[in-house]
Amino acid sequence: MAGSGLCQDVKKTKKASEKVFEEPPSWDVTCEVFSLSLSEAAKLKRMRKTDAQDYAGLVKRVESGKVKQEEFLMLRVVEGSSTALEEVSEMIYPTEFEPPELPNEIHNLSEDLEKARMLVTPATPSAFDTKYVGSMMEVELEVNEEGSVEVASALTLVSYLGVQVWGQGLAEVEMPRFAVQSVKTSLKVKPDSATLMGSVSPPEALQPKDGERRVWLAFVTVSKSKD
Repeated sequence: MAGSGLCQDVKKTKKASEKVFEEPPSWDVTCEVFSLSLSEAAKLKRMRKTDAQDYAGLVKRVESGKVKQEEFLMLRVVEGSSTALEEVSEMIYPTEFEPPELPNEIHNLSEDLEKARMLVTPATPSAFDTKYVGSMMEVELEVNEEGSVEVASALTLVSYLGVQVWGQGLAEVEMPRFAVQSVKTSLKVKPDSATLMGSVSPPEALQPKDGERRVWLAFVTVSKSKD
């Protein structure tokens, strides 16, 4: 009998050890962004439906062409960890410039002003920075005892708008312009049900030239991985 009890204790210890070293489950996190007119977005929220119902309605209207899907991002997150996704291109651009200057030594060119102008060094970049242009998302996920999921997420969309010219003549420089759309949330969500993160509407530079302003709505859906 004593031997039997020892064997049971060994089995219990083995199971407990296996449970300790069991890897935490992984979850699939999907972020989708839809755009619709300002009046339609306001009408949608005034109806006071659930986030899941709003999401289903937007998906249906995408299929009919009345709503446009702007983004679809998906990443797999291990419970209790932080994960990042980047779909970007790197853009290196100057941030500081040396002003135009003459050489240290020049001959008398007072009678040849055109040649004198040619000797002047234009504004020259002296410092640079890097900007990520595209879509970025960070997610941290925890599961509560009651089964709900807490998701801390940050969505950032960066667009290149072209250049802006400063100065004139040899002192003229070009600086890039960017548009940043971002939303950062900490939400308690229900698995397999879409939840609204918030609006990430573009600035005026990216709005339609003609017609009504567009509103972008970002939703996040969390599902337990099936692998």
